Amino acid sequence: MSSQEQKIFQEADVLVTTARISLHGGKTYATANVTSVSTKIREYSNPSKRGPLILMGIGILLALGGLSSIGGNFVGGALWTLVGAALAYGGFLWFKSIKKPKPDYILLIGSASGESEGMEAKDEELIGRVADAINKAIVARG
Repeated sequence: MSSQEQKIFQEADVLVTTARISLHGGKTYATANVTSVSTKIREYSNPSKRGPLILMGIGILLALGGLSSIGGNFVGGALWTLVGAALAYGGFLWFKSIKKPKPDYILLIGSASGESEGMEAKDEELIGRVADAINKAIVARG
């Protein structure tokens, strides 16, 4: 770092100075070439819950079928009831375990040649801090 280069921000593998911007993933930009910085969010759709619902339905049908046949064959009916209940419970646990993926937060770097994705992270606050630091570096550069 030269004597004229001032460090604005440094965290993990991100460095922002008045002369350069070094981002996660090895991307480096000359601060003089950066005209703007912005952020965007990449959302992901909810994963399908069709599989667990089908498994619960099959389990419930097997359990009900087993219960209805207990009078004729107790061991066989009880076995199908337990298998059905286990399948329904497994489907329920599977259903509860499905979570919506966290969004990606993306830092966009604008220059004379257009806009590019500088870095992305799951941490919205990190992207915000880096964007603020780049804006400060642009202003400090003059």
